[in-house]
Formats: sequence, structure tokens, C-alpha cells
Amino acid sequence: MTTETLHIEIQQVAESNIHQVDFDNLVFGKYHADHMFVADYANGEWQSLRVVPYANLSLSPATAALHYGQSIFEGMKAYKNDDNEVLLFRPLDNLRRLTQLIEALDTPNATGLQIITLQHANASDLAPMVQRLLDNSGNSGPNSGGQTAESGFKTTVLPDPRSNALILRAATPARLALVQALVNQLDLPSANGEA
Repeated sequence: MTTETLHIEIQQVAESNIHQVDFDNLVFGKYHADHMFVADYANGEWQSLRVVPYANLSLSPATAALHYGQSIFEGMKAYKNDDNEVLLFRPLDNLRRLTQLIEALDTPNATGLQIITLQHANASDLAPMVQRLLDNSGNSGPNSGGQTAESGFKTTVLPDPRSNALILRAATPARLALVQALVNQLDLPSANGEA
């Protein structure tokens, strides 16, 4: 077993509210801890880990969760042991799940379409081949239908015979780059020199 140590800043409350808790009649959502855990996610990593006094959160009116229901929640459990030390229950697992949820929400290409115009290959022939390669690639789980583990969206490739182009909806920017690289490798003149 590997143990990792995280630096977490702790700001304690001036006076605990524990005396207000009726331990014989605990009701979900009625009592709150004196403190809460806060972390910032920036540049692909969790930063500024801290335990602060319980307080309301300040949100911008432009917060996406208020407009489009885009939000995530991941609860973390903390316990005090007999030596009066605070133990967090699997904090790194919680942070990993939060990261996956953030990446799933942060998919600008999941709903946008990309057009890749082909120079040599036939779109009607190439689209099913690329889709099959994507569906069977190592970036997708078995029977996932091309869904990437990090996003849950399927990367879709369709032919447009009129313009000899591929219409692509990529699950993530990484999947978009993968498809573009694959198409570039396959969009070559035929061996006999015909387009």
C-alpha cells in the first residue's frame, strides 16, 4: 500500500457549534460540521487544499450550474481517531473522481461538429473504417461504442459524399486530434496515382 501525504492548510473556527448537536436525534441535513474542505482546480490539477470554517459559497450569476444544470458534487468523509488525529477517507480517490467529472463536463467538442475535407480518399469508404478503428481503440472500453472513459460521449464519424468530407463529433479535444491524425495517415493518393 502506498501512502501519499498532502499539505492541507487548516483554519479553525473561533468557537465550535458541537454543543448544538442533538446526538440522540440526528437528522440528515440539519447539522453541519464546523469546517468544510475547499480546493481549487486549475491547470489540470487540484491546488490550494484547505479546511476553512463552514460558510456560504459565493457564486457568480454566470455560474453554469445555475443556467444549464452543469454541476458536480463529490462528498468526502473525515474521522477523528483515538489520538485526536483527523483522518480523511480516501481523499485521493475523491479528487480523481472530481477530476473525471470535471473533464466530462469540460467537453467543448462533444456537441460541436468538425468537417475534415478529404483530398484523395473516398469519404463513404473512409468513414466506416475510421469509426471502426475508433470503436475498437485502446482509448475505449469493451462494448463502449466508442465512448471514452473520461467523457461518456461517443466520437462519431459520418461521410458527406457530396463534398467528399468527414463529419466528426469528437468526445474530447484529444479524440479530435486522434481522428485528424488517423485521417491524415489514410488520406493518401492510391498506389496507381489516381485520386
